[in-house]
Amino acid sequence: MQKPAIGSSTITRVRALDLEDAFRRYLDSHGRALDNLDATTAIDSISMFYTDHRVTDVDLDNDMLLFQWGAYGNDQQEFVYDITRQVITGPGDDDSVRLADTLSGNIFRADRRSLGREGGSSARI
Repeated sequence: MQKPAIGSSTITRVRALDLEDAFRRYLDSHGRALDNLDATTAIDSISMFYTDHRVTDVDLDNDMLLFQWGAYGNDQQEFVYDITRQVITGPGDDDSVRLADTLSGNIFRADRRSLGREGGSSARI
């Protein structure tokens, strides 16, 4: 069975609070799971999800894709990268939904992932 292509010309509309569930369904429909994404696949998946899924209950300016990375720790051996889709749903600091894939660990091996909502529940994967 061939996996569907990542990225399409079809735009799916989703509410901000349904973003996490929609992302998990998107991964599943492409034969992927959050707990086994490598760095390249994670960036590709969340970037294409961002392209293909528009949040309907916020302005476009309040829906953004953020990417950050760096080496941390005393000996700079812990590498962390994070790609986050952040949707600001209101004026307060707690009024946002963040869909993030964060990998960190020894500079030669990623070993931690997290996915969650700011100001709400957070799932450790």
